[in-house]
Amino acid sequence: DETYTLGITLLATSSDLKAGQAVDRVGGMLGLPFPAGPALEQLALASTKVYKIKPPFQGDNPSISGLENKCHGEAPCDIARYCLDYIRAVVAKMTENALRSQGDLPLIYAGGVMSNSIIREDISKRYGGQFAQPAFSADNAAGVSVLAAIRDGAL
Repeated sequence: DETYTLGITLLATSSDLKAGQAVDRVGGMLGLPFPAGPALEQLALASTKVYKIKPPFQGDNPSISGLENKCHGEAPCDIARYCLDYIRAVVAKMTENALRSQGDLPLIYAGGVMSNSIIREDISKRYGGQFAQPAFSADNAAGVSVLAAIRDGAL
């Protein structure tokens, strides 16, 4: 009988909005269906703009809510791209901070926003991060369910 112990250390968290909330709010501003992630990604892929974003951090914790204030006055595809580039920049900085404080460790990303191809491709290329397949990233509850099933011997 194997026993699994899961240890989790919180390294950082957004001081305000979570990435999924930001995606859905910007998607709502653009009239996209909820949840907005897939439609926002398709819209962003039509943009030719390149954004260099340095999101604000307090220590290791990012602020995400500011991106909403900058999502106005541009073509919808460019607003979508800005939103996802902002989140990509947040994920990159959080990854750099984690590597700095924890050393070389495996990088695994999951959750709805992490199924976005723009974020996945960049983070994989830059940091070698591994991503759950999009089918398993649609809802954070899916990961918790798998861990509970492993713990209870169902998997």
